[in-house]
Amino acid sequence: MNIPRIHFDLTENFALTVFGGLSQEMEQVGRNLPKMMSRVQNVTIKGMRTEISKLIRKEYATPKGDVDRSIFLRFSSPKTLSASLSMRGRTSVELSRYKPNRVKKGVSIRVLKSSGRITIKSGGKHDILETFKNKASATFIAKGHVFARTVNKPHPIILFGPSFLTVLNKEESINYLEENAKSRFLTDFFKQLRYELRRLGK
Repeated sequence: MNIPRIHFDLTENFALTVFGGLSQEMEQVGRNLPKMMSRVQNVTIKGMRTEISKLIRKEYATPKGDVDRSIFLRFSSPKTLSASLSMRGRTSVELSRYKPNRVKKGVSIRVLKSSGRITIKSGGKHDILETFKNKASATFIAKGHVFARTVNKPHPIILFGPSFLTVLNKEESINYLEENAKSRFLTDFFKQLRYELRRLGK
């Protein structure tokens, strides 16, 4: 899967466009300019982490903490003047994180916000066994995990949900995040510039 990555570097076109028209104001900031710019980038990248988390959780019923742990930030410094956001680690979580319930035919969960609770079905990529009348359920909850008995495994396996990164691979999501990143960057830039000019009495 192609995992989107958000990167803020002072060589980006939208940044240069703004800076080109504010050369005088930026000269007034003087030697504090690198510190100011690194603050802008870091505030923006933190805001994008929140935005991505909200976008994923709008579609998936994944707990916020699980989503946030998959988002890695590399912060800017006055020397590097570069910040980035990427997705790392596990991008799917155990089905036990989707509030599973025991039901007559096994276990029900709610993964997508757009749908109600569904019962885990037999078959699928794990070849989950069917649950027959008067037989032990093929799916069950034990020790805080959701397990499934499968065709090819001698012991039950722990089940995981789908990757929530599919949200970020949609064209509308990518376009939204790009526009949001630019808007946040510019808003944070002008806010920090006004602060520095006021502080210096300009």
